[in-house]
Amino acid sequence: MVEKIFVALDLPTNKIVETGRSFLEDLEGEYGNEIKKKFGVKINDYALRKDFSKYRLFKDMGYEIFGDLKIFHGCNTGYKSIEEVTSELPLDYITVSASLMEKNLRGYVEKGKEDGIKVIGFTIHTKIPEDEAKTLYGKTVSQVIYELGKISEESGCDAITTDVKALEESEGLRNLKIKKLVPGVRINPSDKDYQARISPMEKVKKLKDYIHYVVMSKRYLNDRDAIERFIDLII
Repeated sequence: MVEKIFVALDLPTNKIVETGRSFLEDLEGEYGNEIKKKFGVKINDYALRKDFSKYRLFKDMGYEIFGDLKIFHGCNTGYKSIEEVTSELPLDYITVSASLMEKNLRGYVEKGKEDGIKVIGFTIHTKIPEDEAKTLYGKTVSQVIYELGKISEESGCDAITTDVKALEESEGLRNLKIKKLVPGVRINPSDKDYQARISPMEKVKKLKDYIHYVVMSKRYLNDRDAIERFIDLII
């Protein structure tokens, strides 16, 4: 069941605070303060390289922060990057590449617990199409997500990234106890933009019993109808 919607603030860094605050204030005005429990903000890695303390505003407003860092370094090296951010900006969630395997993932999970950070295992990017995944991994996208999801679960991660096609195709993936995060959600299935694989809203809705977190694209920040459709997932 969908627990939280992360609003993707994938914007120029000088627009993130202004745009995010305006959206969240309007959201609260429409749905009340209780909506804060159901929403968070997603901030990409490029925005967390410098001058990131300004994003504390979202924490002060009562929203959790998902730092989409997509870390690919071993824990001893990679966690230092996280600490540089959290010294000025508390993070609630981070993404770490699930391909780092169990030992490194466990390291991130253990260190994250000390700092109140939940680790999301990043499986396979939505920009990678099915045919290229087979060339790269020798397996289908669904198989890759399932296998990396299982490793993430055994490592103690809070969640993994997936898409609805993989959830449709893989009973094993659906049955993993680890939470599932779905990015790349689109109201119009033909609206792929730069993504190779998207998750149509109608399919997300049908599979929402297996989905715990979704990411709402910046394209919907000013689309009232789209916002209502996302909120319908958590009601």
